[in-house]
Amino acid sequence: MTPEQLTRLALEEELKIVESLFLRDERRRKTVIFTAPNRRSGCSWIVARMARSVARCVPGTVCALDANLRWPALHNLFWLDNARGLLQALEGSRPIRDYTQRVHDTNLWVLPSGGSVDDSHSAIGSEAFKTRLSELSREFDFVLVDTAAIKVSPDAVTLSGLTDGVVLVL
Repeated sequence: MTPEQLTRLALEEELKIVESLFLRDERRRKTVIFTAPNRRSGCSWIVARMARSVARCVPGTVCALDANLRWPALHNLFWLDNARGLLQALEGSRPIRDYTQRVHDTNLWVLPSGGSVDDSHSAIGSEAFKTRLSELSREFDFVLVDTAAIKVSPDAVTLSGLTDGVVLVL
């Protein structure tokens, strides 16, 4: 198989995942978390790819949320500043969209982490986080959430009860 054929096959499979997760039926999932068993699994990269794909497939708005507060990466994958984001939104009172950054001139926004913390579970388990996640879900048509690996943090488990679905990246 040539590199071009492999790339085309990968894109076709990616679109199948996007369709089955976000577009297939009237009960489509609006807010989905992505996690992996271990660090360095490519989960953040998958979230970035999926967010771009969803944004290309829908006319509505898409937001990628970097809730991996231990090792944030989405800002790097989208070439964005990480000085303001989720951590500041948890402390602030401005509308959630004020903390997001639009990716070029698209229907895709990113809410970077706004830094990193060692005790991410305190932030993720807070009432402020629940309120802000709910606000994101109302503000954007689709929200894709990157979280820390399951073996290093209970964040994904905590978030699973607040979202419409969970994707385990292997």
